[in-house]
Amino acid sequence: MTISVTPGSGKSIASDLIGTGTAPAIGQDVGYSKLDQGPTGSSSPVRQGNGLYIQDDYQAPVNLTINSSTNVNSAVTVATSGYDTVIVSHIVSGTVTGGNTAFEVYDGTSWIAIKGGLISNYGTATNYNLNGGNNCYQFNVAGFPQFRTRLTSALVGSGSVNVAVIVSSAPDVPLMTVGLDPAATVPLPSGAAQETGNLATIATAQGAGGTGISQPTGGSGVLGWLSGIYSKISGTLTVSGSVNVGNTVPVTGTFWQTTQPVSASSLPLPTGAAQESGNLATLAGAVTAGKVQANITNSSIPVTGTFYQTTQPVSGTITANAGTNLNTSLLAVETGGNLATIAGAVSAGKIQANITNSSLAVTGTFYQATQPVSLASLPGLAAGSNTIGAVTSTTATSGGATAYFYHPTGASNQDSTSVKASAATLYGIQVSNNSSTAAYLKLYNKASGPTSSDTPIKVIPIPANSTAANLAGTVSNFGPQGVAFGTGLAFRVSTGIADNDATAVVSGAILINMDYA
Repeated sequence: MTISVTPGSGKSIASDLIGTGTAPAIGQDVGYSKLDQGPTGSSSPVRQGNGLYIQDDYQAPVNLTINSSTNVNSAVTVATSGYDTVIVSHIVSGTVTGGNTAFEVYDGTSWIAIKGGLISNYGTATNYNLNGGNNCYQFNVAGFPQFRTRLTSALVGSGSVNVAVIVSSAPDVPLMTVGLDPAATVPLPSGAAQETGNLATIATAQGAGGTGISQPTGGSGVLGWLSGIYSKISGTLTVSGSVNVGNTVPVTGTFWQTTQPVSASSLPLPTGAAQESGNLATLAGAVTAGKVQANITNSSIPVTGTFYQTTQPVSGTITANAGTNLNTSLLAVETGGNLATIAGAVSAGKIQANITNSSLAVTGTFYQATQPVSLASLPGLAAGSNTIGAVTSTTATSGGATAYFYHPTGASNQDSTSVKASAATLYGIQVSNNSSTAAYLKLYNKASGPTSSDTPIKVIPIPANSTAANLAGTVSNFGPQGVAFGTGLAFRVSTGIADNDATAVVSGAILINMDYA
């Protein structure tokens, strides 16, 4: 039986099983087929009704060219009612480095993602990266009224991607088995473990045997080769290279250390030399017309000559020759160890002696070159008034107080001025005023310029002048002790007596002089 199939866009496919005539459109009632006719020569059909008709209808491809100017969410949408399969192809032109499309079906209420099979390698995906190259996906859309592929992120690059969508009603064999996704992890039987590497091929007999390894008699396949390896490692195994051993392995044979111990007795000696059995004991022979220098330990060398100790032992009786200048009748015989007593009188002469471990009484008055003095023993001043003698003052040509001058100008903050930014002593002030307004010089213990919110420690009044031609002023002398300013010496001048007065003086009317240290 021969079936002739002629495909085409929107065409039907008929066979000689169906009979003659043009194939009907989808949904049209068809006539009898040859399968409906009775036996040869019979005028009555076996049964009546629609004959067997095979229809493979598909829609013309719907295309969308995507480039960098194509808006996101642009889509190709096709109707899939009465169809089983959708094919989506992507053809890339030029340079494309980014972008993405999604595959979705409409369930009558909302769009949902659908996974399709990649024809080239049976992988699956719900979206396509535009820089993924040319490919084609197959989708089973039976039961869904619509399918679309939608641009979810803009294309990146100067090239373009042509997307073609074809809808077919043929009962094509799907690339994905129902319930199993080739890209997903297949559930394992109970007790099985997942293969974590690439699954290699284990054939019954594959490749060649290793050098020096052969299958035992009767062996075959993988088990045969494993038997051959086992037979090798159970006997003598020759290793080339390094082996890491995690346990103790007995070894036999001769071994050499990197550094070998050497016995002195085994070393060869020069001709005529004998082995020294202990420390160097003897230097034999005679050395003439030269010198010999040797370090000799634990040995003896006979020497000759005369030797003297630093201290000589003496035994027997020793007679001392007193000479003519010593009166021996005044000396007693020393019976102890060290010289204990010198008796008698020595006159009209001197004696110099080294006396140790003995005492010699002396009398008289003795003075040290430097005498210690106790403060408690010094005489004190009597109570009441005491005359200390005449005191004369002299004029010093160095040192003394530092002179300071200031001419207020009525500046802001009442001519606030820091004279010294550290501890100071003020010995005197001379101020004068040629204006008819009195003023007040306010002194501060401060290391920086004061303000009206600070509190002065001393205020000097500057009287007003009755006539402009004369000056009125104040002179203050604080004596040799002066007035201490522990932090710093500063001032300001105003026309009000209050501590916080901030009225400036007349510019150029006041002179201020200070003597400080």
